[in-house]
Amino acid sequence: MLTIRRAQWVALARPPDDRLAEQLAAIAARHWAEAAALPAPARLERVRAAVDRARALGIDDDRDVGRFVMIDLALGAGFEVERAWARAILADERLPMGDRVARLKARAHGELG
Repeated sequence: MLTIRRAQWVALARPPDDRLAEQLAAIAARHWAEAAALPAPARLERVRAAVDRARALGIDDDRDVGRFVMIDLALGAGFEVERAWARAILADERLPMGDRVARLKARAHGELG
């Protein structure tokens, strides 16, 4: 018989994007000193905002959302609006969204050196 503990029910009851944001905030804190330096609630709120913006742009795949969030943390909130190259990549409807996110990642790597 399978037993589900209360904590597991609570976790399952949260919206999927909340769980995703929590996972991404934890990953960011483990890998980036700048993210780890933020208080946990602020870090989570920053990641949630980036997840929401990714979804609003039509990024449906959770891995692509994660890539978008990490780019956002590296380049700054709103990079997709402030940088002309990001706007151009995201507007290129000839490419599937996953390819657009991959191009965002490659360009961000180039900018960060």
